[in-house]
Amino acid sequence: MENGSVYKGEKFSKKKVAQILEEWEDSFDTEIKVDDAYLALNAFYHDLKDLFKHWFGSEADNKII
Repeated sequence: MENGSVYKGEKFSKKKVAQILEEWEDSFDTEIKVDDAYLALNAFYHDLKDLFKHWFGSEADNKII
């Protein structure tokens, strides 16, 4: 909940996740499927966004990625 609103659904679109994977593909030892990364990244965001916002302020989204 933020400002009285509850946010549900994706934070990062599949297109954005595909772009992120492409940028970072040399860092991975194995192939990561876009659908798997999409689910994991959005779940991670929803689980920890408040903590990341506390730690990193406006840079929270970049730190999650």
